[in-house]
Amino acid sequence: MSLLLLLIFGLPSYAVKPELVLKTAWQDGTYLSHGKLQATDSKNPFRNVEATFGYENNKKSESELGIKFNFKSWPEWQSGRSVSGQGGVMRETSLAWALRDRYRALLAFQLNEQRNKFLTDVSELSKKYFKAQAVSLKAGRATPKSFMGARGDLFKYQRSTQIVNQEQALLKKRLHAWEPQWTQESFLALSLPTVEEIAERLRKTEIEHPSMSKRVAEEELIELDQELRIVQGRDRQWVKSMELTYSEAKEEKEYKAELTLQIPFLGSDDLQRQKQNELILKKALKQRDIESNRDQLMVMKLQILNLVDIYKNMADSNVKIVKNAQDPLGSLEARLYEKQEGLELLNQQQEITMLYLDFLVESGLLSKHPEVNYLSKDQSGIL
Repeated sequence: MSLLLLLIFGLPSYAVKPELVLKTAWQDGTYLSHGKLQATDSKNPFRNVEATFGYENNKKSESELGIKFNFKSWPEWQSGRSVSGQGGVMRETSLAWALRDRYRALLAFQLNEQRNKFLTDVSELSKKYFKAQAVSLKAGRATPKSFMGARGDLFKYQRSTQIVNQEQALLKKRLHAWEPQWTQESFLALSLPTVEEIAERLRKTEIEHPSMSKRVAEEELIELDQELRIVQGRDRQWVKSMELTYSEAKEEKEYKAELTLQIPFLGSDDLQRQKQNELILKKALKQRDIESNRDQLMVMKLQILNLVDIYKNMADSNVKIVKNAQDPLGSLEARLYEKQEGLELLNQQQEITMLYLDFLVESGLLSKHPEVNYLSKDQSGIL
């Protein structure tokens, strides 16, 4: 559908559009792996069948043909699952994770560009402030402590600029691996929602289903339970196999049937019991994960809204502080503080936006409507 719309409307192939992000997510290796799942719900009672043939060229010209049926245990025969049962959650989560990785990289690239501009301005102001501190130190109006603090801040901002540039190079390489025709201009074309718009969307979002992490953990618990039942069933299995043999020597023919039984209470397979103990422990830990993720979506929602409140308070306090500056050095300090606060607000914005992206994944919205770009102001989509 996305490709059809792309052809109809003639969207440029280099633009970062929801349909192209979705297209690259469909090509993700994790998403494609769900097609390799195999059903385990076969009603075939045999685990495997072995055939043997022997021939001895002697006076009697003996030959023997045999077939051996190895039976499944009763729990193993009952506990199978279809491909749709196993792959449903995996298909949904792998698509959501693939979309999250792509939107996260795009968000980080755009916000890093903004951070780089702030760091460039802060570095310039910090350099001027450092020189002013040096002059004031010679004149006896500044302390060595303030001079060393100014120098430390200058080195810190220069190092931060280098780190951001390195991150940008890695992000660009990663984005080009997903879509080679994307350009740097297209990476910066996203119209991100403001912090207030994210908060408004969250308040309108009703939590109706458990988080995706909880659903994945429940799926893993089912798999562990199935594996434990199979291991226990094999350990307690009485009828192991049946073998039918036909042998012939000259004119003599012989038919033979053998039934192999296991007597569980007469033996002690410690390795088998150790395997059962490991599975029981894994089940208990997985159950604990499920309990810890019970209210995950509500916790994430409240966490983001609290961060939004902190963001607003910081923005308001920043306006009040900037208004105090009178002397030249104080004015320089105020401008530097203003840029520092802007940088901190940008960091807060990135944290809130990334958490909102995680919320979209955990709530299932990103996989339920993958054609919608929830990280744009108008939530543009392709359908």
